[in-house]
Amino acid sequence: MSNTLIIDTTKSKTCIILITTDKEYEIVLDEQLKVSESLVVNIEKLMNNAVISLSDVDNFAVVVGPGSFTGIRVGLATIKGFCMAFDKPCVAKNSFDIFTDEIQNGVLVMKCTNLTSYFAKFVKGKVIEYGVVDNDKIKDTFSDIKLYSVEDYGEISTINLDDRYLNLLKKAFKRAIKDREFVDAKTVQPFYVQLSQAELAKLKKDSLNG
Repeated sequence: MSNTLIIDTTKSKTCIILITTDKEYEIVLDEQLKVSESLVVNIEKLMNNAVISLSDVDNFAVVVGPGSFTGIRVGLATIKGFCMAFDKPCVAKNSFDIFTDEIQNGVLVMKCTNLTSYFAKFVKGKVIEYGVVDNDKIKDTFSDIKLYSVEDYGEISTINLDDRYLNLLKKAFKRAIKDREFVDAKTVQPFYVQLSQAELAKLKKDSLNG
């Protein structure tokens, strides 16, 4: 395996993974830390631990959403910057792609806002439908389907994959690199399913400001 940097800034906790030819390094950042302030600092920390520089990274990989609007923007901007600065390939996947090996038939739910969740319906390991569902409607909407999550849903019973997420993340990107699923970093777009009201307001403000 060549040197690969993987980041996921789309969820409440940011995941940074560095895979070298002989070792894997991981950092999961506390959800209270601002990703815009902590991402690059912790990437540098992993590089120092591995005793390599960014120019030694062969592949840059990023999760493009759905999730935090700010997190997605920061993650994409960082990886695009690295790819263009060092003329290296990019691999991009959405969060649902990470689970295609783990979930054959069922529904994955991930927190969107305090009241809603993203969902993806899997059939034979493929996502056939995705969208947003109100949390108080999850039970009724998916009453006859096995539910998976990466967070605690309290009274809603799910198969929680949080403790396996890093391994699933690595597995998905390792396969993508092996299969040479490279894209031009300049063309990579965020994968938005739904933005919060605050995020929509920010987008509107940014567009008015030019």
